[in-house]
Amino acid sequence: MKKMLVVISAALLAACGGGGGDSDDVGASNSATGATPGSNPQGASQNTGDTAASAMPANEFLASEYAEGLGEILVSRIALERAQSDSVRQFAQLMVDHHTQANNEITSLAQSRGVTLATEPSSEYQSRADALRQLSGNEFDRAYMTHNVSVHNTEVSQYRAMLAASMQAGAGATSGDGTGATGTGASGAGTSGTGATGTGTTGTGATGTDATGTGTTGTGATGTGATGTGATGTGATGTGATGAGATGAGAAPGATGPGVTGTGATGTGATGAGSTGAGAAPGATGPAVTGTGAGTGATGTGATGTGATGTGATGTGAAPGATGTGATGTDTTGNGAAGIGTIDTELAVYIAKMKAILSQHLGMAKEVNGEINPSAWLVNAYQDGLAEVQLSQIALQRAQNGAVTQYAQMMIDEHTRANNDISQVAQAKGVSLPSDVTAEQRAAAEELSRLSGADFDKAYMNHNVIVHALDVRQTEVQASGGTDPDVRALAARTLPHLRTHLQEATSLYQSLPTNLLLGAYADGLGEILLSTLAVQRAVDTEVKQFAQMMITDHTRANTTVAQLAAARGIALPHEPSAETALAFMAAARLTGNAFDRAYMESNVAVHEKDVALFTDRASNEPDPELRAFAAQTLPVLQTHLQEATALRDRVGAQGGDGAGGGDGSGTGATGAGDGSGASGTGGSGDTGTGAGGTGTGTTGTGADGSGASSGSGTPDAGGSGAPATTATSAAAHVH
Repeated sequence: MKKMLVVISAALLAACGGGGGDSDDVGASNSATGATPGSNPQGASQNTGDTAASAMPANEFLASEYAEGLGEILVSRIALERAQSDSVRQFAQLMVDHHTQANNEITSLAQSRGVTLATEPSSEYQSRADALRQLSGNEFDRAYMTHNVSVHNTEVSQYRAMLAASMQAGAGATSGDGTGATGTGASGAGTSGTGATGTGTTGTGATGTDATGTGTTGTGATGTGATGTGATGTGATGTGATGAGATGAGAAPGATGPGVTGTGATGTGATGAGSTGAGAAPGATGPAVTGTGAGTGATGTGATGTGATGTGATGTGAAPGATGTGATGTDTTGNGAAGIGTIDTELAVYIAKMKAILSQHLGMAKEVNGEINPSAWLVNAYQDGLAEVQLSQIALQRAQNGAVTQYAQMMIDEHTRANNDISQVAQAKGVSLPSDVTAEQRAAAEELSRLSGADFDKAYMNHNVIVHALDVRQTEVQASGGTDPDVRALAARTLPHLRTHLQEATSLYQSLPTNLLLGAYADGLGEILLSTLAVQRAVDTEVKQFAQMMITDHTRANTTVAQLAAARGIALPHEPSAETALAFMAAARLTGNAFDRAYMESNVAVHEKDVALFTDRASNEPDPELRAFAAQTLPVLQTHLQEATALRDRVGAQGGDGAGGGDGSGTGATGAGDGSGASGTGGSGDTGTGAGGTGTGTTGTGADGSGASSGSGTPDAGGSGAPATTATSAAAHVH
């Protein structure tokens, strides 16, 4: 188990609007950088001066995130009472649901670690809530959404920092620079011979295999042969060689010194066995004392690796060979990972999951803010363009597929031109635009930069589907209902290009081969993302139970995938698959039976894709261990598919929200779309044939779609069919 912790920590932690406001509001300055709501209600949607977050100790991180959750719940409940826009209220409800669930999970994590959590929101959030209570109408909506874009950008950046720091610590330990260097205690010189033993309290790399420190035996007057303390630095193997203490030579019986076994967080080493000292009388074997990791001559206590044992030389004095016990310098932060070494599997899984959820929150917050504030749309569009250009420049260097390289060049050319157009309009309106991407966007590019070749190609196109779906959703609403004529006209000119970007990204993404580990991990992450929402929102008891099973089973599967990836040096991007991300965008706007039908429809789609992938890999995967993994996992996925299909058919048969809707099991046609339907920004595709009819919806991922499905059909007999919510179905191309 401890070996698995190291591998999981390394792999799991290795691992992108609308009308609103009066036209004169567009000219408002948008230089907000996390200001108190109300102080700049018409400002920018982005914190343009943000910097990358720093990692923090795990316990501090839990306490901080819990307090943040309390604050988000507080201000979002105010939004449920005061918001004017339906989109803002929907977002606020999502915040209450998700942060309540997140805080429940943090409570469990904190209890097992002895972490004290806050009982009420911070004073900063209390002040923010007081300021929001003074606002109303569109002014309130803008202030609340501006806050959410800013805070979620910071939150996602924080989670990425935790992931990156943990991965860096693990990589450092393997190469020798990630260990918390243990201080070396000089031999104590005196009558008691208490030399200082180095204690490396946390210097642990997540996957590092530190060499066993050897506490050398002191040579006292009686020459006791103290066993060298082979404090087992356990890393990936969890086994440390026992230090062998040389027998002291003296006139008196040589008592064997204590062999102190350091307990690294991921394994325990065998107790050092001391040879009997050679003297006039038979030498008694000394006791083997198990160290605690922070004690003398013990392994540094890092939760995901082991720090090198301090080599405390034995004091040389009149007392028999006593091992030095004086304190040495302690490296409490390992290699700068700020206590990340204390992350265990349970916390690692939580961080990976919440990063995906918070990224979706950020995308939705930007979308809603763009809907209600034209100046926010200008900022969002411009900064997204900057991010696309920077990421595509990386793609020109790392992509393997020629079509992917061509797509990247198109992104650079067209987003550069689009940003020039945005700059002209923004300057005329007095809107200040950011000069750089957000910390979150920068971290996303760094994450993709760890990949190369075919793996980079797939991940880059996956990312482009997601971000362009969000761009299309924001721009469609602004183009059709924006209150400022100049911004509305700009959005209308931009929209066809974004639709083309999305359509080509979707087609290219579907055509690229899927690596077994990366594909399984991305789908699993997306399934956990969707199911976390379903546990809160589903109304059908069996749907809730299915959602919980998905969280449990896919968490377990992703843990295994992470182990396999780490063993092969494969980086896993922490972004859900495009299919599941788009399904989440659509489902997040739904409630009641419509949500249940949408959730189960997406489960059928993603499990059909996974069954095809694993069926192929179970026979054709060249790596025997991965082939065995595919064969062992396939029956579980087939069971998931069968249960999902049965549940989809049952909740679909219950009809829509109207009476008399018989067997209305809407199906979303997979593919790029033809541009004829609505954008799907809020549509659940609930219209369909009643009385046994089938509502069909085109997946909104094509030229005009953005993730939500648009239903079509002829209402009949009063009922409404199930929504067509199938997201883009990737072709089962594998390698």
